[in-house]
Amino acid sequence: MGYRLSGETLSLLSPLELLSHGIVPGTVQVPPSGQPIIQLADANTCGGYPKIATVIEADLWRLAQAPVGAHLRFSPVSIEASTEVLRANRQQRRDFIAARNLMAGEQRAP
Repeated sequence: MGYRLSGETLSLLSPLELLSHGIVPGTVQVPPSGQPIIQLADANTCGGYPKIATVIEADLWRLAQAPVGAHLRFSPVSIEASTEVLRANRQQRRDFIAARNLMAGEQRAP
């Protein structure tokens, strides 16, 4: 399943036929309708539409929480920056779980 974007349609300069290929959550595909689709957590594992971008893993939760009709803005991000943001998010989650466990009387690490 995915998040279909609305707005100005995208089109190819010439027809493009692709074999099915691997996709991951966050992949932005453009079907023949020209309305991009961003694959989410329950996405297929392969698809045959052109891929134009990928939403970084650390931001997928934001996209999934966006209300219908929300205006979205995309920014280019390097692989290194994406990896660093993901590491920071994971550390923040571990810190939260450790604090929660401490408050609940548990002394084990997450």
